[in-house]
Amino acid sequence: MLWIIIKMFLALVLIGVLLFFFIKFFKRVGLNGVNDPASGGVKVLTNKLIAPQRYITLVEIGDEIFALGISPQHISFLTKIDHKESFLRKISAANAANNSANWFGLWKSPSLRQKLAWAREKNEE
Repeated sequence: MLWIIIKMFLALVLIGVLLFFFIKFFKRVGLNGVNDPASGGVKVLTNKLIAPQRYITLVEIGDEIFALGISPQHISFLTKIDHKESFLRKISAANAANNSANWFGLWKSPSLRQKLAWAREKNEE
């Protein structure tokens, strides 16, 4: 009788642990809805850690893409990327080329620096 109670308790604990990790996983990968109305039309395209707690983030708001510098104290506007379609094609092409060698291929520093430099050049034209 005691063994049955112990097995039921262990099964309940196992189900609770699995449920906890599934919820944590789905929050991390962002499977909470692609067209989530709570997002307000803001989509984070990529993040790049440039220093401890300092990021460059590409954000899509509506039909525009912005590069933002993010630190614990504030958020700085870096540039607006005007040529959205060609920029997204370059990002996806770089992603496809780097995915075979590195799952986080888009996050390589030279690649992101080159993309931001390209976007600034396009904005100056």
